Amino acid sequence: MQKMLYERTKIVILIITTGIIFFLYYLLTRTSVVSGVNEYTDNLRKSTLNDIYRESVLEGSIIDSSGNIISEATEKSKTGSLVYPEAYSWLIGYNDVTFGAYGLKGRYEEYLYMPGEDGKGATIQLTINDNLQRKAYELISGTEASVIVLNTTSGEILTLASSKKDTQFNVNEINEYMEEWNKIDGFFLPNGYKDMEEPGSVFKIITASSIVENNMENNIIQDSGTLDIQGHTVRNSGESAFGSISLQDALGYSSNVYFAQEALLLGESELNGKGKDFLIGEDIELDFTTLKSNWNLENASSALLADTAYGQGKTLITPLQIAMIGQAVANDGKMLKPYLVDDISLNGNKLYEGAKTCLTQSISEETSSLLKEYLNKVAENNYGINLYNISAKTGTAELPNGYVKKYFLAFNQDYVVLISQKDISGYGIDLKDKVMEMFGLLYQ
Repeated sequence: MQKMLYERTKIVILIITTGIIFFLYYLLTRTSVVSGVNEYTDNLRKSTLNDIYRESVLEGSIIDSSGNIISEATEKSKTGSLVYPEAYSWLIGYNDVTFGAYGLKGRYEEYLYMPGEDGKGATIQLTINDNLQRKAYELISGTEASVIVLNTTSGEILTLASSKKDTQFNVNEINEYMEEWNKIDGFFLPNGYKDMEEPGSVFKIITASSIVENNMENNIIQDSGTLDIQGHTVRNSGESAFGSISLQDALGYSSNVYFAQEALLLGESELNGKGKDFLIGEDIELDFTTLKSNWNLENASSALLADTAYGQGKTLITPLQIAMIGQAVANDGKMLKPYLVDDISLNGNKLYEGAKTCLTQSISEETSSLLKEYLNKVAENNYGINLYNISAKTGTAELPNGYVKKYFLAFNQDYVVLISQKDISGYGIDLKDKVMEMFGLLYQ
């Protein structure tokens, strides 16, 4: 009898213990009592806390490099409104209870809603020059384009403006227009740093650097306007024939035939390595986005190698990374990390501070010096630019959809300016006046 009672007691204890274990498991994994275990409930808690912060904390201000207000909240709105929304919406974005987070405001939400003594979140100061940013947007408004201005020796982003064809983006009107914006393909991809496309002839700067580093700059190539490679034909624009040319001539004429022939002499390994020296194909983590690009020449056919050398092929790259290529050449071969956030402060204390960072030595100082000399002559002799000691290269990429992507890259010891535009026709030289207008503002 006693033995039977003992066995029953053991069974009851086992049932109770098992019940407690299952209860604790439910408590840990199916409720929000403990954080870090269940992702759904953690996100729910975070969302609830964010809603509470929005009620009690004014979103912090965002200002330009001189302290001009870019975004500021009021007691009525709580969330900051942009002062010049069209010029900044793709860059600054929004942080909205209904529509979520996008752009810089999404990236720095933690700081913008960090409660300060005055009831406001932290202030974010950008490297952006407001006058330049607004002028840049004015120059490209209504077109599919971007304008980028970098400080050559620090990596600071002074301008990063994007625009879309026949439409505007005003985050202050998000409730009225979000449904319409969502119907536009690629609307939320900023042209300056998210739109990867073929680089066209600006890529010839990279091929030229490989030519120089292999002591081939004085090679003379016979350019007849076309080049046949195993049934694939490389053509100059308009099939123009330039005769006996060296690297300096080829950069000025923008000869596809020259760069294709030189690439075949360089070989796959050499050109592939030089692309990687400029970080093409690598994800580049910046303080506001991750730059992506497409690059792979391993086991490339002769035709693909030739096309790649003059900026076609399978290479895809963003305008911001093209500007970084110009910055590296201008800065003795050192490629710097572009940065947008200068500092973040709360209650008089700095919580974050941006700084100059060298990503890589893309080319030697000697190669940099020679390329600057060549491209300075291109700017003077081929583009008619005799101001500010500018070196320059244009590009016109043929896109798969029948459009072209036009680029004008210009740089000197102080600044890099790149304007890109997608269009149904035209050439990179079309953007010259806009580039020079930006340089004029920089040197006012």
